[in-house]
Amino acid sequence: MRYVRDALLVASRSRLASNVKLFEHSEFEQAIVRAAERFGVNEQFVEKDYYVTDRFGLAD
Repeated sequence: MRYVRDALLVASRSRLASNVKLFEHSEFEQAIVRAAERFGVNEQFVEKDYYVTDRFGLAD
């Protein structure tokens, strides 16, 4: 029974985490800035790629 309970707990956490979008996070802009610096590209490209990936469900 313990394994079933643990599996249900993990599944419920996964569903909860999948409902939260990164762009809703308070540090979203900072993440964009850091990624742009890390890869040496314009922040607009990083943000655009995030939204395209999110829209098409490629990050799931």
